[in-house]
Amino acid sequence: MKKLNLAPLIVISAFASVHAQSVFWRNTELPVANFFDENAWIYQGTTTAGVPTSADSVRLGSESGFETTFSGEIELRELRQYGGETFFTGTSGTEAPSSFTATYRVYMHGGVSNIYSYGNTPYTFTSNDAFILGDESSSYSNEDLTLNIYGNALVEGKNWGLCFGEAAQKYAVSVNVFDDAVVKGKLLVGSKTLAENAKTKVVFSGNSKGQFSGIQMRENSTLIVSGNAALANTAGDVNFYNEILDSSSKPLVRFSDSGSLTANYKVYQYNSDVELSGQSNITAAAYYLGTRVEDASIATSDTLRILDNASIVATNQFGAYSNSHLSISGEGASLSAKTAYLDNSTIDASAAAKDGAANVSVSDVFYIYNSGSFKLSNGNASLNVLRLGYDGANESGANLNISKNAKFASNKLYAYSDAKVLVDSANFEVLSQSKSNGIVLYGANELILQNGATADLDRFAMYNEDAKVELRGSDLKVSAWCIGGDKVEDPDYSLQTGTIAFVADAYGISSIESMYIDYNFNILLDFRNFALQGNSSFEILTITSQYFDMVKN
Repeated sequence: MKKLNLAPLIVISAFASVHAQSVFWRNTELPVANFFDENAWIYQGTTTAGVPTSADSVRLGSESGFETTFSGEIELRELRQYGGETFFTGTSGTEAPSSFTATYRVYMHGGVSNIYSYGNTPYTFTSNDAFILGDESSSYSNEDLTLNIYGNALVEGKNWGLCFGEAAQKYAVSVNVFDDAVVKGKLLVGSKTLAENAKTKVVFSGNSKGQFSGIQMRENSTLIVSGNAALANTAGDVNFYNEILDSSSKPLVRFSDSGSLTANYKVYQYNSDVELSGQSNITAAAYYLGTRVEDASIATSDTLRILDNASIVATNQFGAYSNSHLSISGEGASLSAKTAYLDNSTIDASAAAKDGAANVSVSDVFYIYNSGSFKLSNGNASLNVLRLGYDGANESGANLNISKNAKFASNKLYAYSDAKVLVDSANFEVLSQSKSNGIVLYGANELILQNGATADLDRFAMYNEDAKVELRGSDLKVSAWCIGGDKVEDPDYSLQTGTIAFVADAYGISSIESMYIDYNFNILLDFRNFALQGNSSFEILTITSQYFDMVKN
């Protein structure tokens, strides 16, 4: 460990000629001190005489170049660092590390602080209240702050946790947690400030861990979790948002290289930018994109990107609101939830499926409404019930687009208002396998299959004269089409209406195959854009059905 001959310099060791508990300074200047005694209790006296009281604290380094080393078992009421470089460390070699304790708070305003641990027993660095980082409330601070936590050190703020200064901070603050280090408490990243260079950044890497009871992002803040680093939030919510809504300095959150977050409660993201890649993942009870509260009362535009092999799992609910955008791309990227809400926002799932797994899966009900749009291309989606254009109480427009060899499978699909489904060169399945209708068009809906798309529907019904199924060179299989009586439990089947349009194009003439057909709607045969050669003409050869007499005219 480095020792510099600096003045003033005080060394307290096992061979010191003074009793450790009676040592104090009354110098109002900022001392530089090296502490090595395993049992030393160090104070800077703020009283004029006598043994220091519980109100005493130590102040370190007001200029760059000062170096302070702490070793052994140290307890202070309060520590303030304004500059220079400080080492908090275990002793060395095979000797067991010891600890540093602040019975009140630790203030780190500037300079470099290193908390390192040797051996199997972690060096513990504890504040009974909080770590306040980069707070410009003191005039002594005149430089940026870097806090490095590494080895297998254990750092804990038992009340507020690891916090960035509330004051109008004007210097950059960086926290680097790596190796096997562990940080506990609460994590507050960023400061309420508009100062351009007052940027805060927290990086977890290696096998480090963050064990928190709340995570909060603010303006000009960045959180990076990578390289097997794992964050766990066991109490309170995770808030990836900027409270200053008119600020362009959105918080940035990046998970990569197997970095992870496990949250027992909710994750809120709004007025921020979040990205996951490289087998990273977030697991939470609920994830809300584009809002601070479930009712989407805060209007922002947010971006959440799930890239190669990364995933988000919402064990209860996922919601996207307020013109937010979720992008799921890269092989194996995925989103899964019990229930999902897509309100005036977009999910663009272009990820390639990996081993046939679903890129989007919702095990209960998926609501898409208020012009919400779900675009699925290349990959797979597996849903239980999709209510398109419906929020549970009100009807509205919405869109489902399936393309580029994607596979969409749902047990039930209900469309409302003017919600539309477009299937382009892809596979569309609604497989209820029950007597109730699997797919129902309640409004002025459109189901369009084009460019060689295929659809396999268990049972189908339409209840609006403006509803339409349009087949453009595509094939549709329906196990039962608008059947009442003992075929489908549908007492209103006689009210069914709408249009089936066969549109011939470059892909040829479409087909419908069904075991049962019973309908009260129109059939439109559209051959206007089908190019004939020579004197060719069209002729309907047969309609094969046990109900032939009903449909032949």
